[in-house]
Amino acid sequence: MVFPCGMLGSARKLKRYGLQMKGAGAGGGGIDTGGNNVGGSGSDGNTVRIDFWAYQGDQLAIAIGPRGTAGYMQPFNPLSSPIQGSNGAGLGGAPSGVGQSGVGGQGGGATRATLWGRLMAGAAGGGAGGGGGRNVSGGNAGEFGTNPAAMPSDGSGQDGATPSGDGGTGGGGGEAGSPTVSGGQGGQGGQDDSGRSGGGRNGTNFTDPTMTTAFSGSAVDLSAYGKGGNGGNPSTNFGYRVGDGQDGTNGVAVVTDYETGQSITVTNSQGVTLP
Repeated sequence: MVFPCGMLGSARKLKRYGLQMKGAGAGGGGIDTGGNNVGGSGSDGNTVRIDFWAYQGDQLAIAIGPRGTAGYMQPFNPLSSPIQGSNGAGLGGAPSGVGQSGVGGQGGGATRATLWGRLMAGAAGGGAGGGGGRNVSGGNAGEFGTNPAAMPSDGSGQDGATPSGDGGTGGGGGEAGSPTVSGGQGGQGGQDDSGRSGGGRNGTNFTDPTMTTAFSGSAVDLSAYGKGGNGGNPSTNFGYRVGDGQDGTNGVAVVTDYETGQSITVTNSQGVTLP
């Protein structure tokens, strides 16, 4: 284990803590407007569970992974369609301009923990669902093919690909747990007549082995957080228009003091004073 310089002589108490994190869920893809072929579903974020040693009163900086926004059905409407923004993950692919096939969802952002100014661990975000195509539904997260574009090298998710002709666009890849490991691959674009669009893939988790040890606590159920969104369908409103996909949900972190049993659940990015 690595301790900050000068701390070993401190009067503060050295304690063991548990950390459980989940990355954000990805958005679902939009439908094909003409054929009503559904969008693919987004994936849940990844989970990381570790132990670490720190001094009572130290600050643990938690960055909660932002949700992946849903993909949309065409035509896009800036007043009512999902608008994908920057969250470290890949965006749904751009439409080809041919037809009205669905647009893939956005990948989920990573949840990360930093101690003593060093990134200690990160749980990657989920991969998004692909958009529905003229003759086929959209690919679910992680399914169907390779995006030929170059992968980002900074841990961000890859954008989904533009389709060939009237196909659905690929879903975006999830953000990695660290800028030093691979983000999720974006989904391929669908082929004009029969090829299914690809869903994005989850990013890669990260743990610093010099700062962490194996998890020894009781696993907390994190299933209510970091959930992937459903793909759009012709009959359900997920908060946008009927036919647009559903957003994913944000990630989460839970810090546990093994000495007292106290747990702190973090749902917004913030600094946590270790108890």
